[in-house]
Amino acid sequence: MKISEQEWQDRDLLPLVKNKVDLIVINNTPTCQVEIHSLISKYYEICPQDPMNQIFVSIKNNPSNDVEDLRSDSELAWHIDGIYKKKPYNVTGLYCIDIDGRADTMFVDNRIVDKIPEYYEQHKDDLAVIDMKRLTDDEKYPYKFKSEREKKIFRRFHGSVKHKLFQEDARGKYMYYSNSSSSLENSSMIDNILYSPDRVYSHQWKKRQLVMCNNITTNHKRNANTSKSRHMWKVCAWNLNS
Repeated sequence: MKISEQEWQDRDLLPLVKNKVDLIVINNTPTCQVEIHSLISKYYEICPQDPMNQIFVSIKNNPSNDVEDLRSDSELAWHIDGIYKKKPYNVTGLYCIDIDGRADTMFVDNRIVDKIPEYYEQHKDDLAVIDMKRLTDDEKYPYKFKSEREKKIFRRFHGSVKHKLFQEDARGKYMYYSNSSSSLENSSMIDNILYSPDRVYSHQWKKRQLVMCNNITTNHKRNANTSKSRHMWKVCAWNLNS
């Protein structure tokens, strides 16, 4: 992965906008949604997130409000935020309000076409198939649907969306795939290459860090953790020209 580390006073999201990096870490970011919103909205269109249509989603260990807060202590499988959406989020931002101990978020880039040339030639025109039932039935899915009816409506609304499995940006070709939600021929081979430990960046959180990642060309995940105070904000956005 290509990563840029910055200080708040030198903040610049252009390397991410121009696909020169996969991820930007900004240290000493103010704990202020207005400041974070102002930074991101210079480059992207901030958008509401499923399923509550919130702009800033609160993610915490031992949440007091299970409706509005997503859980942060349980394992979260490799995923692309909103992979099932007609208009996927182009970037995801995670901001660390509080943390104690290790409770990392892991990232990996989906640029593996050069490692699977034969597979690419066979499947370069395939569609990305998203298994909405498997995704929403997974115990690791971060949102707890209030009822089976709500879950079925959610599946029905997003179930017919189609995207290409292999896509391209200024840096080259990549896969639109995550193993928590995608149905794929020979997925075990792809998983072994994509999620190889030597390709994974594990981010050790510090308070007041903002991490912005290219949500389309990367996967991220979280292992189960015992942090007592882990509290994050999540914000997502679209490219202004998309």
